[in-house]
Amino acid sequence: RRRDGLLDELDRLVLPENPLDQIVNHFGPSNVAEMTGRAKRIVRGPDGAAEYRKRLAGVAANRINAHEMEAFQAGRKRIAIISAAASTGISLHASCEAANTQRRVHLTLELGWSADAQIQTFGRTHRANQAAPPEYCLVSTELGGERRFSSTIARRLESLGAITKGQRDAAGAETIAEYNVETEYGEAALATLYAQMKRGVDIPGLGGNAAALRDMGLITEANAALGLLDVSDDDRMNVPRFLNRVLALECDRQNAMFDRFFAIFEDLVAQARENGTYDLGVTDLRGLSVTVKGEPELVRTCKVTGARTVHHEIAVKVATEPLSWEDVERKRSVVDIDKFGAAGGYYESNREMGIFYAQPWTHATDKRTGAVSLVYRVVRPSGHMDQRLSAVDLATRYREIDPVAAESLWSAAVAADPGYRVRTHHIIAGTVLPIWRKLSAGSEFVPRIVRVETDCGRRVVGVEISRKRIATVLAALGVTRAAWTPEVIFDEALEEGVETKLGEGLRIRRTRLPEGLAVEIAGARPEHYPELRRMGCRTERINWVQRFFVPSDEDDAVTVIRRLVERFTVAV
Repeated sequence: RRRDGLLDELDRLVLPENPLDQIVNHFGPSNVAEMTGRAKRIVRGPDGAAEYRKRLAGVAANRINAHEMEAFQAGRKRIAIISAAASTGISLHASCEAANTQRRVHLTLELGWSADAQIQTFGRTHRANQAAPPEYCLVSTELGGERRFSSTIARRLESLGAITKGQRDAAGAETIAEYNVETEYGEAALATLYAQMKRGVDIPGLGGNAAALRDMGLITEANAALGLLDVSDDDRMNVPRFLNRVLALECDRQNAMFDRFFAIFEDLVAQARENGTYDLGVTDLRGLSVTVKGEPELVRTCKVTGARTVHHEIAVKVATEPLSWEDVERKRSVVDIDKFGAAGGYYESNREMGIFYAQPWTHATDKRTGAVSLVYRVVRPSGHMDQRLSAVDLATRYREIDPVAAESLWSAAVAADPGYRVRTHHIIAGTVLPIWRKLSAGSEFVPRIVRVETDCGRRVVGVEISRKRIATVLAALGVTRAAWTPEVIFDEALEEGVETKLGEGLRIRRTRLPEGLAVEIAGARPEHYPELRRMGCRTERINWVQRFFVPSDEDDAVTVIRRLVERFTVAV
């Protein structure tokens, strides 16, 4: 009786279909090409009645998947579903010989445990002789532990040179890197996370640092009770093990742990991008308009082969999405003051940045001193948030303004926004291998290979050099800076910290004074003092040393630098 009663109750249950049947029944068997290992499927009729029937009547069982593939490639069915059982011998790419040559959008509903098997499945839509490369979408829930699988797949995808390097349109390294945390930045982020937990930094929703590390098996029960949160050296930077162990936590705690880890990871990647040390492989520069500024500058000619190395200045017009005053105030209202100790503020620069909002972002540790300082993210009226400033730079280089006064300035900047901004990229193209060491110019250097097609059809492929380093690189290549204007020299010195060498040992450089940043004329000898004063340089005696600076006013500073360049010339 108990058994029969249980069976009766089961008959009353209405269970949801599996995702495969949901897709087939939603779009209809006539629109979905199913390539799986099953011979029959549950088809639900218009009246809602389910029927268990053969997938394709009148087609031999060993020909069903091939028949479905042909229907998809011919365009008769617009949706294809493929399982591991059909991951070999099936071609679903946009073949030039097929009737359906549209770009494929490949969604992974269930990531496999084996990266090799998943790569095999990806290969079904990305093959030779295709009219358009595919777009990959790694579908996952917001559960932190599931990133374990997507990260592994992404790491394997990055190793496919044909995808990430030779044909970026198929799957760019920038897109894949969003999933892959098994990198040096992931290791650094994990070490930082454990260090924060050891210091007692609270992670909302985690339920205690000691309990979380204990439940993940990273510390013992005894150490957790004593508050000893030292993770072993083997675990401290082992990202795959962390992603496995985080699955031991409940969903809410799992998400809290992974969200903090991923926030640190994103910040480290963002810092690497700003410093020019983040390797993205080959990157396409795109925008509303791409033009070459002037003629390419010849920097080297090989004496044996005659091969040329040139410097291109590429102007890329990038669309902006202006941020209204209401939107930026909303950002300011949600800042966690208890976490950062500040709510951010509005600042103004008399240079091209204009007004901006400094939003508390994270805490950074100085590698040399160990001091922890607050880092702000710069939010501009144009909507761009691609710069970060330390609390010291913010206080010394910019003037804070009251929110009441900021509203009119912000609204005026939004109204005046043309809908785009122009970014200048410096590219060294042509023969670059013989000058590779000079490109690094004695600093930490991760090459960023870019390619661009201008509006007039010109194609440029080369190594991008940051604006901060281009002067140093050109000088190392023996190129004079006569073409660089005094405005550029002053801008680079004050905003980028680039040093310009002049004749007779003089140098134009940025320095920090108690009242803020200044542009100094360093290397001056006593015989230079009268001449520098006549040119308009201001002088101060600091620690019993005579030092010279350009005026704080921008126009006066540019005039003084012009006189300096005319008199002493820029040294190579």
